[in-house]
Amino acid sequence: MQEIVKIITHARRLKSAVKSLDIEQLEEIKEKLDLIIADRYKEIEEKKRENEEKLADIEAIKEIMARSEISVDELSRGASGKGRRGKRAPRPPKYEIQTDSGERITWTGQGRKPNVFKEQLDMGKTMDEFLIK
Repeated sequence: MQEIVKIITHARRLKSAVKSLDIEQLEEIKEKLDLIIADRYKEIEEKKRENEEKLADIEAIKEIMARSEISVDELSRGASGKGRRGKRAPRPPKYEIQTDSGERITWTGQGRKPNVFKEQLDMGKTMDEFLIK
């Protein structure tokens, strides 16, 4: 692709490259290039029009915000007035078990169940027996 750009953008190289073409072929190439150029202008105009519409929308929103005395911070917080919630506090443990080695293991009841609880359940106990009172 770079090679064709070098040829097309340099007058002498282009003249040398198209030397063997007749007038009809050159006219055909010219028509195709004119179509490509026209399409490119249309694309540029469309992007320019879209950008102008977007800027007009932004100005309209700014005007509404100014008239209603709404700040950007209020807008980001939403109607409730509460911003994004921070990290919630950890849940207190709901279940507790004492291992044979004397280690105290607690579990909130969420997430993976610790193996010591699984072992006790397999032996016939219920989770109610391990509830922290």
